Amino acid sequence: MDCIITWWFFTNAVIGLNLTGGTTVNAFYNTVYLNASSSGAVFGSSAIYASTTPSLTLRNNLFHNASSANGSGLAVAYRRSSSTLTSYQAASNNNDFVASTIHYDGTTAYAWPAYQTLVSTRDNVSVSWTPAYLSTTGSNANFLHIDTAVATLLESGAVNITTPITITDDHDVNTRQGNGGYIGTGTAPDIGADEFEGTRPANCSGAPTAGTASLSPVFRCGSGTTLLTVNDPNLSLGVTIQWYESTTSGTWAPLGTQVPGGNSLSVTTPSYTSDRYFVASFKCSFTGDSVLSNEVHLIVYPAAVITVSPTSATYCAGAPALALTAGGGVSYAWSPAAGLNATTGGAVNANPSASTVYTVTGTDANSCTATATSSISYSLNLTSLTATATPSTICNGANSQLQATATTPPLGTYTVSSITYAPIAEPGSGVTTLAANNVAVVALSTGTLDDGGWNGLTIPFSFNFFGASIYSSSVLGPTV
Repeated sequence: MDCIITWWFFTNAVIGLNLTGGTTVNAFYNTVYLNASSSGAVFGSSAIYASTTPSLTLRNNLFHNASSANGSGLAVAYRRSSSTLTSYQAASNNNDFVASTIHYDGTTAYAWPAYQTLVSTRDNVSVSWTPAYLSTTGSNANFLHIDTAVATLLESGAVNITTPITITDDHDVNTRQGNGGYIGTGTAPDIGADEFEGTRPANCSGAPTAGTASLSPVFRCGSGTTLLTVNDPNLSLGVTIQWYESTTSGTWAPLGTQVPGGNSLSVTTPSYTSDRYFVASFKCSFTGDSVLSNEVHLIVYPAAVITVSPTSATYCAGAPALALTAGGGVSYAWSPAAGLNATTGGAVNANPSASTVYTVTGTDANSCTATATSSISYSLNLTSLTATATPSTICNGANSQLQATATTPPLGTYTVSSITYAPIAEPGSGVTTLAANNVAVVALSTGTLDDGGWNGLTIPFSFNFFGASIYSSSVLGPTV
């Protein structure tokens, strides 16, 4: 399968072989090839996905996932729905798993050596060998046929299947090795859907050929991990790979510290708080000769520190805009935009129409980012302020009373969307009942219940409001 997709936010969007039903599943001699990519922020894929519910046996399969992954997505060869392995049968073996992540169980990602340790003794003679195809174009007659000019561990890497069914040929109806009519030179059937006449790689001799190392990302802010990747140009057996780290460039004699779990072509490092240098060592296990890849450098910058001033303030309606100033970075982005005169720059003006928390995201000279917030409380402003003196004219030695009067904007109209009706059957202790069932319990001083009232009540007084005992109440105005 070779496809380009634009699905958004899928961690396992593309699956080659999807095994989720039934009670017993046997998958033999399959070739699955994925090469998918996505513009989504998160994207993952699996050459094979298996539920842990059915009893599953995998034998003689080629699962090759050459897809890219985005965000938290993974390009996985063999993905299972959980870490349960009891349903993965002991006969599972002689498979080829190829991907940047060999196995994923929903929690933990495994590289090739770690996967073999996890499932042992299953897949103990399986391999992780990238095959060479004659074509990966679906319409081509040689689609996913193996290139016999390139030595491969797929050659004679399988075993004959005789139970629960007998399989004697491939998808082209070519006879598998070990069955009547086979005319090839193989010593066992070939892994995958194609039975071909190929050669197995020879044992390594002397110093291997070094691959080219890379890492992603190349820098972190404060701390973080990185993904180390190196290609293996060796087409011989017995070449092992080990990643090494050092805090100093060029310090590889003797070799530095081994990267934990760093014995595969692709490995995620631990989290580092300072710069690290890495190389991959290629060693021939038959001769002991080794060679190093190029050195790659992980840069760990100090975490960005972004400030904003003021961190809190009160804005009165109609007043001049508040100045908000950010620091610690070289560029800034502000949100939300409501009430701001600009959303970029180190200094903006804010005149919000409601209380607002503004967030500024700053980027420093190392491209590290951080945020800071400014909480702006909104308050109504005075619409008028008058002062009077009574009397306004006095003689020497006499008194006059001075009085200031402030006017605020009207409170406006308020609507209660929903209040659960919960009447109180009997008033609580200390509450004076003025009226019940439209009848005055305490005699009215004036008028009727429609337009009259009582005089002489002490304020504040207690009353129940939807089950709560209330002594006073205030809504943007005088206490009642």
